Amino acid sequence: MDKDETVLFIPYGKGNKYHDLLTESIETLGWETIEGDANVKKYFPLLYYARTERFSVVHVVWTNPFFLVKEFSNYYSINLFATLIMALAFVIDVCIVKASGRKIVWTVHNKYNHEKKFKVIDRGVSIILSRIADRMTVECEKAKEVVSSLYLMRNKKKIKVIPEGNYIKGYPDNISRDEAQKEVGVSTSKLVYLFFGQIREYKGVPHLIKSFRQIRDKQVDLLIAGKPYNENLKDKVVSLSSKDYRVKSFLKFIPDSKIQVYFNAADVVVLPYRDILTSGTVMLAMSYAKPVVAPKIGCIPRLLHKQTELLYQNSVTNLQNSLQQCIKHSSLPEVGQQNKEVAKKYTWDMVSSQTVDLYNSI
Repeated sequence: MDKDETVLFIPYGKGNKYHDLLTESIETLGWETIEGDANVKKYFPLLYYARTERFSVVHVVWTNPFFLVKEFSNYYSINLFATLIMALAFVIDVCIVKASGRKIVWTVHNKYNHEKKFKVIDRGVSIILSRIADRMTVECEKAKEVVSSLYLMRNKKKIKVIPEGNYIKGYPDNISRDEAQKEVGVSTSKLVYLFFGQIREYKGVPHLIKSFRQIRDKQVDLLIAGKPYNENLKDKVVSLSSKDYRVKSFLKFIPDSKIQVYFNAADVVVLPYRDILTSGTVMLAMSYAKPVVAPKIGCIPRLLHKQTELLYQNSVTNLQNSLQQCIKHSSLPEVGQQNKEVAKKYTWDMVSSQTVDLYNSI
């Protein structure tokens, strides 16, 4: 088939700013994008699109929505078997679409699915897909090393580093610090820490609250803003938060229009991830000119190279030390501005240009 400058971007996250900004920018370079849904069909969604749409490239941006079965049985073995069947169907689906002449690009965001369910199946799918895909992308050289090792890849040249773009103009940013702090109920005289994002096990929010509670300074507050992934996590956060009046939890989905409230109310963003490869929230914090306390894992050190003093080796004790260091830090606003200057270099024009060059090269 003749090469058509159209890419199936799948699964497309409705309301996901990363997806929105990337596809919009790709379209300015002459490529059309199709917003794909991994659940458009229970089996073989790629084949469905191949039959109903015209495109030359499939860009897979997450794998687990294609095969990871949500709990529909109380029996582990049934869920495991169902996931295995869906995983086999996904691999067959990719092979059929590739055999039709279309090219496969895969962006690897994480080593495994966030909850690390059925890790053997997840890794097995990733190893197979790494062989099938024409090209793969990751956000930094460290991720390239991790992915090529984990997926037993001999051909590292297949992996291209394409960073994430910034969110400086992606969300509203016109509320003052005083107004934002008034809205969330914190004092303007205090140092305010912020955790932002969906609360999932790997993000370490309970450990953050425990570490924060070890700080005896009354002139600090901690904001927890985001929707818990499940009721168990919600109960943990509510229980821990209730033991310290300085912890203020907003356990709900935060709409785009309100993101600026939490970031502009904060002095420091804290992301105590236990295991991660990439993080869009790091770039979001940098876009709002915030210092970031985070572990030295994945692509985080590459982004936050201007503020290495706030990064820590991944442990609860080191997290607490970094939180304490923020209290003594004399120039947090300047650190935040440095982070924003770094973020400015990562434009979506640059990201889309590299992505389209990749499409054209295969």
